[in-house]
Amino acid sequence: MQIQSHPPKASKGVALIAVLWIVAALGIAVTGLTKLAKDEIRQTSLDRAAIIATAAADAAIRLSLQDLSAKPVAGTTGFSAGPVVFEGRQIMVQIQSLSGLIDINHAPEALLADLFRYAVSMPPAQSALLAQNIVQARARPSTTGPRSGFDAPEDLLQVPGMTYDIYSGIQPLITASLSGGGRVDPMAAPWGVLLVLANGNQGLASKINAERAAGNTQIDTTQLNQTFIERSSSRVLTIQAIAQLGDGATLTRVWWVSPAFTGAAKSPWRVLHVSKRISLAQ
Repeated sequence: MQIQSHPPKASKGVALIAVLWIVAALGIAVTGLTKLAKDEIRQTSLDRAAIIATAAADAAIRLSLQDLSAKPVAGTTGFSAGPVVFEGRQIMVQIQSLSGLIDINHAPEALLADLFRYAVSMPPAQSALLAQNIVQARARPSTTGPRSGFDAPEDLLQVPGMTYDIYSGIQPLITASLSGGGRVDPMAAPWGVLLVLANGNQGLASKINAERAAGNTQIDTTQLNQTFIERSSSRVLTIQAIAQLGDGATLTRVWWVSPAFTGAAKSPWRVLHVSKRISLAQ
C-alpha cells in the first residue's frame, strides 16, 4: 500500500506569496524603466529645443544690435523691449543700459533693502538684515585681487541669508560693477527696478514704464524715491532674448556688449559676456 504525500497547505501559501512578490517586483522594475525612458526622451527633446532656441535667440540679438548700430550713440542708452521675428519665430528682446540696474557693489544699504522688500516681497526686517549682510560682504577684499566688492552678481549666493529663490527673483535687476555711484537711472530701469524706486507702487511703476515705451522723453519721475535716482548713462548694454521651448519652458539668452571703439573691428559691438538659463514650467 502506497501512501501519497502532499505538500502542506502552508507551503502552497508561501509559494503563492513568493510568486506574487516576484510579479510585483517585476512590475515595479518595468514601471521604473518606462519612466526612465520617458524622462530621457523628454530631456533629449528639451536639449534639442534649447539648441534651436539658443541659435534663434542669438540671431534676434544680432538683429537688435544691427538696428542699434544704425542709430546715434544717444539711442544706445536707456531701456527698450519688444518682439523680434526670426524665421517665423517671435522672440522677446529687452535692451537696457547698466545704469538702469541696481549695482550691488555701490548701492546704498537702504536701496538694497528696498530691492528685497519690493522685488521679492521680503518682510522689512529680513530685507534690512540681508542688505546689511551684503554691505559687510562687499567690504571684504576680493579673492581674485586686492579690490573689494563682488566680481559677479552670483557671488551674492555666498552671502548669509541669501537663497537661490531670492537670487533668481532679483537677478534680472542687478549688476556688479566695480565703478559707479550706486544710484539708478529710471529712464534705463526695467519694470522691476521701477517698482523698487516707486516703493512698491505698481501703478506708478507701470505708468512710467508705459510713458517711456511710448517714447515720451519728458516723464515726471518726482514721485520715485529721489534718494536713489541719478540720470546717467553706461556704454555697456545687456540684451536679453526670451525664446519659448514648448510645454511652458523658456530659454533666456543674455549678451553683455559695449561699443568696439575701433575701426578695425569686424563688428561695432564687443561682446563682453554671454549666458543663458532655462526655466521649466511650474
